[in-house]
Amino acid sequence: RASSSAGDNGDEDAGRMDESQALEILSITLQTSREEGSRRYKQLLMRFHPDKFNDDSEFRVMAEKKTKRINLAWALIKDRLPNGDQGT
Repeated sequence: RASSSAGDNGDEDAGRMDESQALEILSITLQTSREEGSRRYKQLLMRFHPDKFNDDSEFRVMAEKKTKRINLAWALIKDRLPNGDQGT
């Protein structure tokens, strides 16, 4: 089995993700509205959806790991983002 590159340990890193890593994965800040964060999350999921890589198993495995990290990042950070309707 081929070893994964540094920083891409998939499930091994899942329990150790912190807030700054989650923000980096999603390319957002804590000032990003929850609506915009959700939009970014969905864009990333579409971009790295494993079914897009069904013809090459190496890329599919990478996409599955990336998708797991995107999901974990969103689960960790979504409740910390401000709602867009706070001013109303």
